[in-house]
Amino acid sequence: MAIITNTKKIFAVAFAFLSFGAHELFCQENFPLKMAVEYDNMQNGLESGKFSSDWYYEYSVIQNAFTSGAPGTKEKNTSSQIHSSWVSVLKDFEQYWSKNCPMENYARYSAAGPLVRVGQERPGGNVDYSMAVDWQPGKKFLYMKEAIEAGLKKSYNSSWRDVPERWPSSSIYSSEENYGNAKSSGVLLALFGNGARVASYCYESGRSLYYVSYDIVDARGNILFSGKPQRIGKNSKYVFYDVPENVAAMVNQGKTSVSVSDLRLHFGECNSLVQDSSVNNMQSVSIVPPKSLTRGRQDDALMESRGKFFSNNKVLVSAIYNSDSYTIEKEFAKYLVRIRGGIFTMGSNKFSDNEFPSHQVKVNSFEIMSIEVPQWLYEAVTGENPSLQRGSGYPAERISWYKAVKFCNMLSELAGLEPCYSGLNSDSLGGTGNVTVNLEANGYRLPTEAEWEYAARAGDEGVLYSGGNNIERIAVANASRNRISTQKAASLAPNAWGIYDMSGNVWEWCSDIYGEYKAGFADNPKGSSFGSGYVLKGGCWANTMSRKTGNVDECRITYRRPENGSDTAFSIFSKDPNDLGNDSIGFRVCRSVR
Repeated sequence: MAIITNTKKIFAVAFAFLSFGAHELFCQENFPLKMAVEYDNMQNGLESGKFSSDWYYEYSVIQNAFTSGAPGTKEKNTSSQIHSSWVSVLKDFEQYWSKNCPMENYARYSAAGPLVRVGQERPGGNVDYSMAVDWQPGKKFLYMKEAIEAGLKKSYNSSWRDVPERWPSSSIYSSEENYGNAKSSGVLLALFGNGARVASYCYESGRSLYYVSYDIVDARGNILFSGKPQRIGKNSKYVFYDVPENVAAMVNQGKTSVSVSDLRLHFGECNSLVQDSSVNNMQSVSIVPPKSLTRGRQDDALMESRGKFFSNNKVLVSAIYNSDSYTIEKEFAKYLVRIRGGIFTMGSNKFSDNEFPSHQVKVNSFEIMSIEVPQWLYEAVTGENPSLQRGSGYPAERISWYKAVKFCNMLSELAGLEPCYSGLNSDSLGGTGNVTVNLEANGYRLPTEAEWEYAARAGDEGVLYSGGNNIERIAVANASRNRISTQKAASLAPNAWGIYDMSGNVWEWCSDIYGEYKAGFADNPKGSSFGSGYVLKGGCWANTMSRKTGNVDECRITYRRPENGSDTAFSIFSKDPNDLGNDSIGFRVCRSVR
């Protein structure tokens, strides 16, 4: 694989293109290649222990340009510009993998007894040996393909006759016009019985289009015997034919090993194209920075017993009644988990449209409550308790966004801290512009949607719910259709950072006005500047299992919904019939870290 140096210089041009949409630059710059270079930088950095988040940033900028659906074009683009950009992207991608696929998608042999004698011994003592081999696409290929495939699906137009709708099952070079260019540029294609041309990274009938050859080597790596090229596939066999007696003796004594000597593309006609089910059924993939950049420090996680969550903190309540600001801040700190800032993948390309596109986000360090605000604390601060399911250790519910941020300001003032919100009134609707939030203030506030999702993931990009995929273990939800109300705080397991109930129990308000996601890297996003509601996250006790997906979808980390934030409107209705009079909506408190 070619190694490109002077990466910063390359990306100076790339970022200018991605930021300002210079369509003319796109056809001149090979962005799939640059995406691959940054992936290699990250992998090499992880192996050497010198990972730089700059590589992750640069990789994600290109990734999100693809998932946006209109890579390399201006915001107000024409269909022809988008079409031209996609043709360029697909050609560059296929040409890159025609040259580099053998290095990425390599055959490997089973570690458990790699060589097994087969057949009869022949005159002279020569024998045959077989070994189990496997083949699978590399992660880099899958990451790149998914980003491009998601964006192409979003913007595809049936009038694009030279762009196959079934890409990548059919190559961009399937059209006669592009095929002529393919032959001249050296792109290798497999020709299928139905006339479709497929790029070199594809495979058919569970078998790759590559031939592999192996060597039998000794302990020093010296080649003892070279096998012949053979096609490989999943769970197939590779056979060393006619191995000499002296080499066979060393094999039998366990003094040899096997290494790949060559891997090259098969070119010719195939009868069918059957995509490998293991790839078809793969979960969504996204690059994840090393956990050392994103994980919360374990000694910062709340170490108090669950029993203390279930009843009020008498010291804190007494300090609130006596306006003892020093004790308030000190006691309340026991309920905060300190989260180190980092970069993560926000949203999803697999579920609801309003979760699309997944995009890379940076958040600064912050603190967040390990539990949802309990009724005893809400009542001590505000003097009221609007909750339907009463109980000291239960989360406060039937809380409007206005009531939640008013609580934050009141608690901040009691602790002698600077309030974060200004312009509040009981009709604080999302998007009216009368409420402003100062994230630099040292007081308490609601988490931004990005902070909420980052804390809920707890460094694990692969889980559905906060704390794992087992909804019964970590989320108070109606998965088994036997929930009739909220439950006490921290009654189930926390996530890896010691935070409870981020999935289930009550919906949680975020500070952000609700808006659609935008593709591209985001640095501490603060939501939309206008809208008709605020973001709710995490689901609640009343949410049930979906027959379609088999998940409690509302409790997923990436699920999001808007709700009117005013006290007046909130007390009258909710857009979600499962809220049952809003006794499923509460909040938790966050604080910026200097």
